[in-house]
Order: sequence, then structure tokens, then C-alpha cells
Amino acid sequence: MSSHATKEPTESAPTPRARVTSAAGNLYAPRALPVLVEAFEADPNFTYYLNKVPKASRQKSLEKVLELMLMIGESNNATFYESGAFDPSVGESPEPLFQSAAVVMQPGKAATNFGLRGWIKLIRQGALKLVWRAGLSFFKKILVEYPSNAEQVKKSVFLENEPYYYLLIIGTGTQHRGKGLAAAIIKEHQVIAQKKGLPMYLEASNKGAARVYEKCGFEHVSVAPEKEFVVGKGECDANGERATGNQAVGVRMYPMVWWPQGYVRGKAARL
Repeated sequence: MSSHATKEPTESAPTPRARVTSAAGNLYAPRALPVLVEAFEADPNFTYYLNKVPKASRQKSLEKVLELMLMIGESNNATFYESGAFDPSVGESPEPLFQSAAVVMQPGKAATNFGLRGWIKLIRQGALKLVWRAGLSFFKKILVEYPSNAEQVKKSVFLENEPYYYLLIIGTGTQHRGKGLAAAIIKEHQVIAQKKGLPMYLEASNKGAARVYEKCGFEHVSVAPEKEFVVGKGECDANGERATGNQAVGVRMYPMVWWPQGYVRGKAARL
């Protein structure tokens, strides 16, 4: 006769669910800022922007860069999103959780379209102090080098004046990654984009982020086959830190597009 111990069956913990909310920038920008600072603290592209700033001061400088980006989104009437994971057995929090945050530019709006008011606001918000910390090359990187690369890709993908949504920025707090929060935001806006019949465009700053977007239906695009979108070549390594010689490979970006169902896919499909 033999016996064995058995465990009583236990209920598994409910899978957290993501909730997404959106609002105007004046309401969400202040709470989105700390989330994005945490999300992009080690990002190669932002490191490249700020690689002349001493590491001890970079977080403050990054905060200022992101504050300026959020201000640009707000001044262009962009849609601000947040998402957070909640336990369905407990119920949703009445307040936005801001575990992930994003800014989506409206069709026809560009991140470099400041206008006179925008420039005045940029200066008031501390743009000159940022230049003093990061060097004059900072503006060249963020206002000339990066946009010129991005524009080349867009011109190769879209027809002139073809409207699309631009995902200006999206990031998730380090403790909340792997919960599908960024994907939830993207899918929320894809519903809107599908209803409008408009594509969405973004630039991923690393392979991991690109994989998330691939799962959301985005596809990689480029100016030409084998031509990569690289910034800082000859000036920084793959992590964005200053480098020379063979180490100065630059930071690769991954431009991607999502096409709504039934859409004639951009310039390439119309030629």
C-alpha cells in the first residue's frame, strides 16, 4: 500500500489588464515627464544628444529635452496617452496610473514646427541652458541631423502631403515593462487611425522596441534597401557615447509604418 501527498488546487492570480486613457498635453504632460525620463535614461539616441554633458548631470538634461518635446507636442495639439496595468479582481483605479506614456502628433503636424511663439516658449522653458550644458552641437543633432534623416525616409514612403499620424515618443517605466502597456497605447490609437483610414509612422530607437511594434503590425521602411537610418556616425558608438575610429559606428534607428486595412500603401505602391 502506498500513499502520496497532494496539494489542494489553488486559484491562479488574475492576469493584469492594461487600461489606456488620453487627454490634452496641458493635462498629461506633467505626469508623463517622469515616466519618459525613466524610460529613456539609457536610450542610445538621447545619449547621443547629450553625450557632451557629464554623466552626473545627464538626467537633469534629459528631463529638459523631454520637457521640450512634450511642450512641442502640446503646442501642436498632439494627443497624449497614458496606460497602466491593474488587477481585474480589484478593479480599475479611478486615476490614470502613468506606467507608460506616449505622444501622437496629428496628421500634417511636424515636431520641428515651433513657430515664433514656440521658440519663445522654448527659450523660456530653458532651451538656452540646455545648449550651454550640451553644446551647440545639440541643436544640430536634434533639429538638423535627426529630422533630415527622418525626412528622407518619409519622402521615400509617403506621397507629398500624404497624411499620417506620427508617434513622437512612447516609453514605459522600467518596473512596468513586459506588461504590454506600450502595445496597448499603440493599439488604442490604431483604432482611431483605422477609422480615419490613415497610417502611423514612428522611429524605434532599439531592436527590442522594434519587435514590440512589429507585433502591433508595423513594418520596417527605409530610403533604399540596405540603407540604414544612422545618426552620429563617426562621432559616437552604438550606445550614443562619444567615440572615434572603428568604434564610432553611430546609433541606428528603425523607421516603421503601420498601414490601416484597405489602404493603398504609400508612395511605393502608387508608382
